[in-house]
Amino acid sequence: MTLGELLARYDLTEADLSTSLERRLSAQPAPAAADLTSAEEDFWTSHAGVPLGDAAGSPLDRATDATMSVIGAASQSLTIEQAADLLDVHRSRVSHRLRDNQLYSFHIGSQRRLPRWQFTAEGAPLPGLETVLDALAADLHPAAVEGFFTTPSPDLDDATPAQWLASGGDAQRVVDEAAGLELW
Repeated sequence: MTLGELLARYDLTEADLSTSLERRLSAQPAPAAADLTSAEEDFWTSHAGVPLGDAAGSPLDRATDATMSVIGAASQSLTIEQAADLLDVHRSRVSHRLRDNQLYSFHIGSQRRLPRWQFTAEGAPLPGLETVLDALAADLHPAAVEGFFTTPSPDLDDATPAQWLASGGDAQRVVDEAAGLELW
């Protein structure tokens, strides 16, 4: 499969991928930027669980990781047109729901994407989603939002917030779980 075929499978353009890769790669510190001694790196590796020396990798490794991150996000999300088809509405209604904070989206390049986790198995938006979205900080990174909605919580009977809402659980309990999320 060529890169063009892979991008087409997820409704991405080369420009979308290029823009997202530039943003992600430029946000990563250069390996030479670390001012830590090897002892400090060992300390953080053992206490944080992430090997600092390996995290930077080669430029090709960083580019590959960033590319896989973009393609992974695209594969688990919908374009506005796909969301409109799922909801059986015109794409303008999806845009209105995004504007009114009834649905969540993030950007890949110039394209807005809607994560699949915010829809029920039947294709409807999660009940109570708007209430939870209103409680989240607007500048949260998409990975933090996805991690929050897709990570099981003991306070929600070990369900993820998305599962909790899909089952008709009280949205306020999810809002309470989200308190302080922007601090992470």
